[in-house]
Amino acid sequence: MRIRSLLLALMVFSAAGPAAADLLILVHGYQSDAGTWIRSGVASTLERTEWKPGGVLTPAGVSPTPPEIGSHTVWLAQLPSEAPLSVQANALLIGVQNLHRKWPDQPIVLVGHSAGGLVARMALVLARPALPNTTLITIASPHLGTVRAAQALEATRLPFPVSWMADALGGPRYQSLKRSWPLLAELAMVPGSALEWLNHQPHPQARYVSIVRGTTTGLVGDALVPGYSQDMNQVPSLRGRAQTLLVPGSHDLGPGDGHALLGILASP
Repeated sequence: MRIRSLLLALMVFSAAGPAAADLLILVHGYQSDAGTWIRSGVASTLERTEWKPGGVLTPAGVSPTPPEIGSHTVWLAQLPSEAPLSVQANALLIGVQNLHRKWPDQPIVLVGHSAGGLVARMALVLARPALPNTTLITIASPHLGTVRAAQALEATRLPFPVSWMADALGGPRYQSLKRSWPLLAELAMVPGSALEWLNHQPHPQARYVSIVRGTTTGLVGDALVPGYSQDMNQVPSLRGRAQTLLVPGSHDLGPGDGHALLGILASP
C-alpha cells in the first residue's frame, strides 16, 4: 500500500504532462445528485485544466448531447441515490457502456464519492465483458460499511408513538432514510448484504486508488466513515492492490478533492 499526502499529489501533477485518462465519470453518493460535483468546486477545478465538460450521464444517454468529443471529458452520472447498490450499479454500467461504445479506444476513469464509490466498484465487477483500461478512484467511501448507516437504519424502526412523531417532525431527510432502508442495510454491511458479497468477488484488472480522509499521521476518516473503511486495501478481494491518498477534510467533497484527482490522473 502506498500512502501519499495531498502535497505530494499536487507535486506530481505539476511535474507531469497531460493526464492519460480520457473519459472521467464522476459518481455521486447517497442523498446526492450529479450537481454535487459542481457545487463542491471539483468540476470547476478539473475544467480549469485540459478537462472539458461532457454532460450528465444517465442510462438513457447524456444530456445535453455533447459535440463529437471524447478526449479528456468529464461526465456527471445521475443515479437514484436511495436505491440499493445493485440498482445504481447497473444503471451506471449502462451509461458507462454507452460511452465505451461511442469511444472504444478511450481509457475510462470512474470516480465515486461516499456510497458512489461502492456503486462504481460494483459496476466494474458486474461488467461483462470487463471494461478495458479502467481506473477506479473512490473518495471517503465506506468499503467496509459504516456504523452511521446502522444508526440511521435504527432511526427508521422506532416504536409507536415515537415513530409517528418522527414522521411528523423528521422532514424530507427522515423520509429519505425510510425509503432507502435496503441501501442503509447494505452500507451497514449486515450479514449477507450486497456489500459483503461485493467485497469477496474477484475484481478486474484495473488501477484502484482510495482517497481517504486523513493526515500525514494516518487514516483518520471523518464523521461518517472511519479511515480504515475508506481504504480499498482493507477489502479482501483488493488487499495490496490499491494506492491510498490522504486528503484532509470532512466527508463532503471540496476543491481539494479536485486537485487530488488531477494529481492521480497525471501520475502513472
